[in-house]
Amino acid sequence: MVRILFCLFTCVFLTDLDAQKYITAGGARLGEDIGISIQQRISKHLTIEGVLNSSYRNDDLGLKLMLERHNPLITRRFNVYYGAGVHWNYIGDSARIYPSGISLIGGIEFTSDRFNVSWDFLPSFSFWYGKEPFNPSTALTLRYVFIKEKKKKKHLKFWKKR
Repeated sequence: MVRILFCLFTCVFLTDLDAQKYITAGGARLGEDIGISIQQRISKHLTIEGVLNSSYRNDDLGLKLMLERHNPLITRRFNVYYGAGVHWNYIGDSARIYPSGISLIGGIEFTSDRFNVSWDFLPSFSFWYGKEPFNPSTALTLRYVFIKEKKKKKHLKFWKKR
């Protein structure tokens, strides 16, 4: 067990690979809440994700903005990610109640060519006006990669200057 944890730690935190093969991706988030998700890479390992979703349980419309860190597991195409952000919800039966608070996220994703599939766990903690202070959610997100990362040219003749 200790060896497995050590290997996972090494793969996740000590790799120097770029964590993503895309710059901008967007698509459908399908789970307990249904909505759309857009991700934009802002640095080598960081993305900003916006999620606009509708919940069957609470009859509300929500917006989540999160900062996420992506780390490669096996290759640049298969990542683990985690992050945090804020959320606001509009409850349909009352125009004056806007539950808001912080959201956490953790999940795994796989990218192949122009398609990205991810599974995540997204717990939300409402500090203002919420009936339910804790609202966990899991979902499968299917995204299309709008802007791919440009391929780097491999320089095999290391003895010659570029």
